[in-house]
Amino acid sequence: GDRIPAISPSGGRFVLEMTSYGRYSSTFTVEAARENPGEASGKQTRITLMPAITRGKKFDLTVRQAVEAGAFSICPLLTDHSQVRFQTSSDMAERTERWNRVAEEALQQCGGSLPVQISLPGKIIGVLEQWNRRGPVLFLHEKKPETGETGYLHGNLAEEGGELAI
Repeated sequence: GDRIPAISPSGGRFVLEMTSYGRYSSTFTVEAARENPGEASGKQTRITLMPAITRGKKFDLTVRQAVEAGAFSICPLLTDHSQVRFQTSSDMAERTERWNRVAEEALQQCGGSLPVQISLPGKIIGVLEQWNRRGPVLFLHEKKPETGETGYLHGNLAEEGGELAI
């Protein structure tokens, strides 16, 4: 009986209701199907992922998985403790171009059709200034906040439309 929102590769919105589950599989029925991507795209929460850049091919994997999970855009962060350093702006542009190729491949792999925007890496202050309060920003951390929760991912995704940064 659990209901979850889903999005088709063409951008159509669906509501899936779980009808049965087992150890290795689950069965869902499709409700409220709207296959018009133009109609659905205005009401879908657009998620922008703002991950810290990691070394080597690890960030390629982050990009790939974010695209396959349905991220709208990716804003790579240069952090004080990051081990990745760019010598020149052309190095940064080349790396961003590589991530865009990885994103295209991931989009083809998962059957998606909505391209993911990957911006040039930046410091968190600059990235947040560009974000300009378009929606909530969730900071994921392994420890629960001491002052109580002020927001949670599923609650923000349940709201129709808008933007969300993680």
